[in-house]
Amino acid sequence: QVATNLDVVVSKDMSAHEIYASTAQITASEAQLRRQDSILALRPDPASTIQVSGPDPSAPTPTPSRFVGPRFEAIRAGDRGQYLRWGVECPEVATVQQALVDAGCPLPTWGVDGRFYGETKGAVRQFQRDKARLPAAQVDGIVGPITLAALDAHFGAGTTPTRTVTLPRVVPTNLRNASSGPTMTMFNDCGYCASSIMGTLDWRSVPANPTSNSEIGAHFHRSPRGVYTRGGVERTTGRAWVHGMRDQILDAAMGTAAGGGMAAYKAAADKDRIERETGLNEYAAPGVGEAYAIARDMSGGSTYNYHWGAVIIASGSDRTVLENSWNSSLPLENTHWHFWMYGPGSQSFHSRYAGSWAGPHPVTIRVRA
Repeated sequence: QVATNLDVVVSKDMSAHEIYASTAQITASEAQLRRQDSILALRPDPASTIQVSGPDPSAPTPTPSRFVGPRFEAIRAGDRGQYLRWGVECPEVATVQQALVDAGCPLPTWGVDGRFYGETKGAVRQFQRDKARLPAAQVDGIVGPITLAALDAHFGAGTTPTRTVTLPRVVPTNLRNASSGPTMTMFNDCGYCASSIMGTLDWRSVPANPTSNSEIGAHFHRSPRGVYTRGGVERTTGRAWVHGMRDQILDAAMGTAAGGGMAAYKAAADKDRIERETGLNEYAAPGVGEAYAIARDMSGGSTYNYHWGAVIIASGSDRTVLENSWNSSLPLENTHWHFWMYGPGSQSFHSRYAGSWAGPHPVTIRVRA
């Protein structure tokens, strides 16, 4: 999983606990986590790096090619029967003739007429020699893949430039128990894990060896708030747990009395508009130290009633999350957690879980401390 900005890489092997990020990203995330008194600390390991290559997001968007269509694609593929040469008459010749004129290789007698004869061949040779500066052997007056690529380059068309970056491995540390790296342990429950990262759980006061989840949960010093947009303004709910925050958001979004929003939302024909304007589901975009929380409709679905994932790095529209899930067979602090990267649309946190256990009408919200 590679962020669009090429500054974060997350292994798809969840058990590897492997993530790489730019030093700038790690520094910014760590600063935000400290402001929130997070249980989690991040640092780079310069001795362990990875190189990643891809389109350079800082490069200008390339100009679209002027030469589009099946014949030009065949030329690019090296189909000699489709090359433009003496005697060819077709619209593609006219396209190339206009490009030659624009490049300063005039056609004073016949102009742009779609016919490839002596004047056009001479203009192609002039372009190959004077503009593209091709080797003498390639100055042949024929428009094949090399000349077509040179025409594209002359007018600024082509693929987006690429770049290669070196990213250090991110070393996570649980400040509560000093466990670190791949063997770091985190609270077993998804909500307690996320809350300790957000800073709503007073992790310092939890006993060294908790024997029950209730022993952990007793140390919340404040419950989280849901974050949503109403009338273009960011707002927050009162402090509540997942379903309570969801209901407050939907009541506001649907303009109903308390408790009526979920039913109105389920009946709405324009759910995507509601979700987009409110910041729900695929449009939920928590920042570092915030979390995703998905709540299932209790009238359907199975397994979990909710799930949380805390954001530890945000890069553009990509979010790297640390998640854990309740498993009664595991210790209350364990290495069962994983990193995952979420993006927009079908790559979202909502899409991952709504398509599995959440049943009909699940709602994903953005949550902060």
